[in-house]
Amino acid sequence: MINLCLISGDDVSKRIPISKRLQPLGYDITIAGSEAPEIFERHQMDYIPYSLEREFSISKDRGTMKEVEQIFSKRPFDIVHAFDTKPTMLVPYALRNHPSIKVVRTITGLGRIFTSNDPKNLVLRQVYSVIQNQIQKDVVHTIFQNETDYELFLEKGFVQSNRASVIKGSGIDLSNFSNQPLPKKGLKEELGLRSDTVTFILISRLVKQKGIIEYLKAARICQQAGMEFNFLLVGPIDNQKDAISKEVIDQYGDIVTYLGRRNDIKELLNISDIFVLPTYYREGVPRVLLEAAAMKLGLITTDMPGCNDVVKHEWNGLIVPIKNEQALAKSMMSLAKQPDKLERFKIVNKNHIQEFSLTNVTAAYHQLYQQLMSVPNRKPSLSFG
Repeated sequence: MINLCLISGDDVSKRIPISKRLQPLGYDITIAGSEAPEIFERHQMDYIPYSLEREFSISKDRGTMKEVEQIFSKRPFDIVHAFDTKPTMLVPYALRNHPSIKVVRTITGLGRIFTSNDPKNLVLRQVYSVIQNQIQKDVVHTIFQNETDYELFLEKGFVQSNRASVIKGSGIDLSNFSNQPLPKKGLKEELGLRSDTVTFILISRLVKQKGIIEYLKAARICQQAGMEFNFLLVGPIDNQKDAISKEVIDQYGDIVTYLGRRNDIKELLNISDIFVLPTYYREGVPRVLLEAAAMKLGLITTDMPGCNDVVKHEWNGLIVPIKNEQALAKSMMSLAKQPDKLERFKIVNKNHIQEFSLTNVTAAYHQLYQQLMSVPNRKPSLSFG
């Protein structure tokens, strides 16, 4: 039995599906994160809560490292697998003096600091680089979700090729996102949508870097061109500085139906035809694109890392330039007016999505963990203080 801990932040419940797949393969699994414990109790998963500040904070981050070090001092784990930006940096520091624990990390995209070149992000990028250089000897293996991030880390010397690999995505359970016959007409009527036209949908946190404004403007351009499409926008309004306000969204209320946070994502995808993600955020592999592909939607997205791992231009969707609502609107209108092409994209996506399945990702993790158990223990490093 391998004692494995999967550690992340406030969305660590995303690791529950893969945990349940790994358990019967010989793993005693604990999940650690900053999320509320109720969902883990419902799934009968061993869960350890800890404190994690999303934004950079020297004092709070040091407190998190000490808390993590105390947690793992009391629990005999063989492998600790960290996900997301801050845990993948803080956990290796925290476990420097626990060489018997093999630290694995998954880089789920490079996030906001690699999205824009404002002064704060440029400084944070330098800090990020220093940390990556310092912790690489404390990590036995680094997993990347897309080829672009993998190549960047090799180029910067943050990882060695024999201690890194690409496993695309976190695994999507295709049994939950198959295009089953669901009641379409009733939901469309409930939402006030036309039943005889193409429906576009964007599901995301409502922050600027996800291309929300470009989507809203593109919808307006389509309307002004006489196109009577349905446009759905789904997702919570974030509380960070780059959040899109409800007042901005309301300016497009005559053309875009904003639904807020929803729990019926599968049903909403099922009544939609084309998924749009005009992001310029450094994604790992966007789960929403995978879910849309699994539901046989056409895809329109940008040429960003992770997105271009899922969508190949004119093969299973369309790629548009970032921050360009005119190009986005043109692609939206073009695809909507070519039903044969749209149907071809949908069929390709249904097959293409197998590469990102939970079954494949679980098998890749299992193979990696088995290999790492024979890797010699690290030498202890200096304490972080």
